[in-house]
Amino acid sequence: MILNIFSINLLFALILSGSWCVTIEQLLVPIGDSFSFDCRTGDSVYFARKLNDWSEIQEDDEKYSYLNLNFMYLNQENILRLKSNAADSQNIGYYGCRRPTERRQEMSRIYQLILADIDSFYWSYICHAQAGACMRFDDPTDETQSTFEVADKTKVDLFCCASVSGYKNININMNQIGDNQNEITIKRTQELDGSWVVCANQHTFLQRTYSRTPDTFTCELLIDDQVYSSFNSVVTMTDALPIDPDIDSPDAFKPPSKGGWKDDDYFNRQRPPNDGRRGKMTTGKQIAIIIGFIIGGLLLIGLLFFLIFDCRRKKQVLNNSKKNKSNQHAVVRTNKRLNKNEEQNPKEEEPLYAEPLYVEPTPSYENAPIFLRL
Repeated sequence: MILNIFSINLLFALILSGSWCVTIEQLLVPIGDSFSFDCRTGDSVYFARKLNDWSEIQEDDEKYSYLNLNFMYLNQENILRLKSNAADSQNIGYYGCRRPTERRQEMSRIYQLILADIDSFYWSYICHAQAGACMRFDDPTDETQSTFEVADKTKVDLFCCASVSGYKNININMNQIGDNQNEITIKRTQELDGSWVVCANQHTFLQRTYSRTPDTFTCELLIDDQVYSSFNSVVTMTDALPIDPDIDSPDAFKPPSKGGWKDDDYFNRQRPPNDGRRGKMTTGKQIAIIIGFIIGGLLLIGLLFFLIFDCRRKKQVLNNSKKNKSNQHAVVRTNKRLNKNEEQNPKEEEPLYAEPLYVEPTPSYENAPIFLRL
């Protein structure tokens, strides 16, 4: 019972897809090239970005004028041929043909346009030496030509990568140069949009030789066993740089079988240890960083003290201002007696608006003698 239900659902899905008993023919067209497909004379032509989302294309239809399709009627062969002179991203999708009198919604013919393009093709390097040991100079008149200057006795990783859409049979040829420590490896992966990324790389040791002819590094992109594009770089050797123990250590350039970093690190868009170019940080750089931290800390402490001093000064000025205002509105009492300290201090100024003190009369019985009559 379950098997019968599954079969019915599968049949219903095939009918809805519109591709039941219909073969989808793929049209692989390089960008900018012309393409064409055939229907029968009298057929209606349809277009869909997604399969089964069909819309009819009328001749001289402004709605689909961006497709740039020309209707060509070959009556003797009973063929309606549709042609576009230049394919671009707007033409990507599905094209279908069917009789307008047919009640079924399935297309009698379905074509899928796949636009083939080279998204990117480049070569790069990772120099296991000091800054300036490897330098690349591109030819301003020809982007496929360059000069690669490398210091004597330098270890280098060379990479050549391409991102390709539409094509399937893709390969990269890279020639070996210098003292190659490993065989050339090629990695492939498919992106979510269907494009392919292919990378070839080699680990090599470059040094001067007795040959007068300089080496040439070559990288070729092959599609269907045909060379599509290539790069050529003349390798010239310069004087060796002083040895840096942090960079030129024995473990800085080990093959993967001996503990070195793997090729997949670059292919998966991850940088190798220590950025792969300059190795570990030198002692001079560490000292410079420590001095910079110390100077920055002193500046920060000085700024903090300045802010504290400024705040205290502003607070003192505010307090003095409040005190002056309170003195201007002070009330002077007239009935207050001066104490002994105030009487003995002749330098202290009297209040400006103080009234004269009132002195009580001395009773007569305190100083006058008393006479008694008998």
